[in-house]
Amino acid sequence: MRGGRIRRVAALCGVLAMGSGLLGPSVAAANVGRDWFPGDAAGEPLAGPALPPVEREALLLDLRPLAFGRPVRVVAAYRFRVDEELPELRLVFVSPGVVAGSVLLDGVPVPSSPLEKPALPPAWRAPVPLRGVGGEPVHFEADEARIGGLAFTTALAPGTHVLSVESEVRPGEYHGRRSPCREYLVAYLLAPARDWASLGELELTVELPPAWDYTASLELDRFGDRLVGRWMGLPADAIGLAVRPPGEATVLTTAAPWVGAGLGAVLGWLVGLWWGRRSARRGERTGRRWLKAVGLAYLAALLVAATTAATAVGGAALLDEMHRSVGWGTAYLYESLFAGVAGLAAAVLGFFAVFVWVHRAVRQAANVVLDEARRKERT
Repeated sequence: MRGGRIRRVAALCGVLAMGSGLLGPSVAAANVGRDWFPGDAAGEPLAGPALPPVEREALLLDLRPLAFGRPVRVVAAYRFRVDEELPELRLVFVSPGVVAGSVLLDGVPVPSSPLEKPALPPAWRAPVPLRGVGGEPVHFEADEARIGGLAFTTALAPGTHVLSVESEVRPGEYHGRRSPCREYLVAYLLAPARDWASLGELELTVELPPAWDYTASLELDRFGDRLVGRWMGLPADAIGLAVRPPGEATVLTTAAPWVGAGLGAVLGWLVGLWWGRRSARRGERTGRRWLKAVGLAYLAALLVAATTAATAVGGAALLDEMHRSVGWGTAYLYESLFAGVAGLAAAVLGFFAVFVWVHRAVRQAANVVLDEARRKERT
């Protein structure tokens, strides 16, 4: 008898240790999760000597690839006029998305050379403050570990020219706790253009993924999934955007762990109801009855853990995993654990309460029937 009890306790400790091992890494990973992730620097080139007066700049920020987990596409085209021949114009790009062959002058690639020690200019290091889609203050930071360093050198003949640059940049990310979807942060630095001769019209076009929400540091007009802005000269030192895919956590998602915990608790109560009736009718001895009750309570606890975990995973699966917020996932994990603990307590306490109550009720009913039968025998 004692050996059987020892084996049961050892099995219980083993299962609990296994559960702790499964939950431990997840909780630890959640604790070290970050809310902010820097993105690639993007902005106007550093020119030497000063870029001739730019009559018009057309800037395109194509955010549609974000829907598929790909970088943002950036295209900038500058139209300017040169009155006298310029023997050498040197343009320096620090964005890692600008590669050899991506700068064209009148449709012809401009030769490039790598910089010996590329460094992020001081103006690029300052965070770009933004208001997040959810209303929280966020900011974009350039990733200094990912710095480009290409210098493009060309000569300019008199006349009108068009310089175009195309690149891909990785956005920054903000993982908030209010929404299950992360926010993607994009910033384009305009400040280097202050060192140019002049800038006439600036036209910005932003292509959003279908139905995505956004906030911008500048006022933009929205036409469907397209944002447009036009200014004469520089409107600011930087253009910042925060975008987020549609989809909020519904009641079905957030309540899933609680539904699972409640279902497990009810199953535990039903097990207590069944064992209370069975043990009373079979006349189990006190020690044996309670030993089996403890084992069945342990089974009820496992039911709660299983139903809570299953419903929590199922609820999270209703959301888009590609764009899921780490911060929201951490909060969801802790809420699921809290729901599981609450369900576990309800299942175990409810099991013993139902078991004792039903066992006494059945025994009392049986005693009443027995007393009635004895009374009839005496008469």
